[in-house]
Amino acid sequence: MADHARLSPSSCDRWMSCPGSVALSEQFPDTASQFAAEGTFAHSIREKCLKEGKDAADFIGTTGVVEDWTFEVDAEMADFLQTGIDWVREQSGQFLVEQRVDMQAWIKDCWGTSDSTIVHADRLTVLDLKYGRGVTVGADENRQLMLYALGAWAALDDEARKAIKRVRLVIDQPRGQGGTWKEWECELAHILKFAEEAAAAALLTDDPDAPLAVTPKGCQFCPVGANAACPEQHRFFAEMLGIGKEEINLPAIDQLTPERRSFIIEHASLVKKWLESIHILQLDHAIKGLPTPGFKAVSTLGDRSWTNEETAEEFWKTKMPAKEIYNQKLKSPAQMEKVAGTRNWKAAQELITRPEGKPALVPLSDPREPLVPLLGMLDDLDDDLI
Repeated sequence: MADHARLSPSSCDRWMSCPGSVALSEQFPDTASQFAAEGTFAHSIREKCLKEGKDAADFIGTTGVVEDWTFEVDAEMADFLQTGIDWVREQSGQFLVEQRVDMQAWIKDCWGTSDSTIVHADRLTVLDLKYGRGVTVGADENRQLMLYALGAWAALDDEARKAIKRVRLVIDQPRGQGGTWKEWECELAHILKFAEEAAAAALLTDDPDAPLAVTPKGCQFCPVGANAACPEQHRFFAEMLGIGKEEINLPAIDQLTPERRSFIIEHASLVKKWLESIHILQLDHAIKGLPTPGFKAVSTLGDRSWTNEETAEEFWKTKMPAKEIYNQKLKSPAQMEKVAGTRNWKAAQELITRPEGKPALVPLSDPREPLVPLLGMLDDLDDDLI
């Protein structure tokens, strides 16, 4: 069995919604990011804790190399990992760590690794650690976890498999936004129905004429889109932005329908990533001396720093008063949270104030309550005056 599944659970949002991307992506080599490497390192520490009966704090100072990056467990990483470790230990039932799960009874070339699988009397729990900060991951209808649950259920013996009635999916994202712990539960029958849908989508990936589709989740980590090589994205963006073959003719934004504005906002991250990819490619061509009409590559200056900070400090001490050459202020709550430790941070909560921030536009699926529209507030005021 190869190291990487052709149809991996982690990429199922892509191959299920865009089956044509599988063949296209094979022309681009796998490239690891520092963020993904950091997640791999965090997973390895979590695995050691659960298998060896240790806490994450026991590994502070431990280093590891993943791809070309070296990582070290510090107090912050230990705190972030410990909550999920404690949660797994508190569960009743048999738990498996970093379990290899195989879904090939339904989907050819589909297998993966479940971070934690817990077998209860009549329920199966699958937990996935997401250590990244940038992309918030939900548990509801999470396709990756549904495939893990399918594989974990299939691996049970006949008696245990027959006893399972429900499946619980859990996301542990300790550095995520909008809540770090998410759960979703469904009937086992829902997972088996999803397996049929995934199997049908997987068959399409073998079709030479498999369709391409642009979706926020599917395109998020697609290597084809990342290299600005997806023809469907090109067509999609041109239609969205009103770009013709000869000229750009963008409509006035106040003339767009509310539905069109929401559609553009929903896909804005894809447009941004596409534009960034074009910029990177054009800069690379300019550096190599390839044609880049209207542009050129130039050298720039980086941020300034003292050649020798101690020498600079002694110099400025003779020229300026201390209050002019030093910055000394209390770190912000966000900065202190990284270094304070759990106990000190908990005790300091009464010292913190958090004013209301600017309104944010989020999808309807976001769990936060919507703001009361200004017109609605005026209507309420009218009712009070009557």
